[in-house]
Amino acid sequence: MELEGKAALVTGATSGIGFAIAHRFLEEGAYVCGCGRRKFCEIEESRFFYLRGDLTCENDTRKIAEGVLSRLGKLDILVNCAGVTGIGSVFDTSPAEFKHQFEVNVFGLYNITHELIPAILQSKGTIINIGSELGAKAIAERIAYCPSKAAVEMLTRCLAIECGPYVRVNGILPGLTETPMTRNRFTQAKNPSEARHKAANRYVLKRLCHVEDVADAAVFLASSRSSFITGDMIAVCGGGQFTTCH
Repeated sequence: MELEGKAALVTGATSGIGFAIAHRFLEEGAYVCGCGRRKFCEIEESRFFYLRGDLTCENDTRKIAEGVLSRLGKLDILVNCAGVTGIGSVFDTSPAEFKHQFEVNVFGLYNITHELIPAILQSKGTIINIGSELGAKAIAERIAYCPSKAAVEMLTRCLAIECGPYVRVNGILPGLTETPMTRNRFTQAKNPSEARHKAANRYVLKRLCHVEDVADAAVFLASSRSSFITGDMIAVCGGGQFTTCH
């Protein structure tokens, strides 16, 4: 197993990509702490435990960091997956909503990383930040989301420089991913099948990203197989970075 005996924290572990990464890490032999804002996480495994908290709150973040180290004794892998998305243009996105997306997607990531960096340095571990293909290209109606995910990419590169040579820091750029939130968006469309087909057709591989695709990339970046990769962003978006979204 790729991650046998490793200690990992996965933020945003209650659903979607974070949930899938936590599962895969467990399958690969890791001890995993998941955290999120929901009351429960539906993972039942002896090597998993869950801490509830809001990473935009410094007190919550500190308690989560303390809880992780108290239970695991060390931290080898930090996966920053917690995030929000929002649909809106400059004409209908309030400054408060713009700020909120940055608080969750950027400041939340920074808060937990800042708290745990001493432990990760001690273990000579790795950090994986979940960005988005939309941090690398702009589309309409994502006036806050695109810039916030672009900030995640630059923060990843800055962390890689500052934390080297002992800690590797990389990111993943998923395409539009099959999650409960995405499926709900398609369900609410006037023509769900047409909306899904149009979304999938944006990608060279003509399908949406699966959470397992991102989880596999996370395992690779967390393992020794990526030992000479840092400060990089792996695009897991079916060639979407080469195409234009309309």
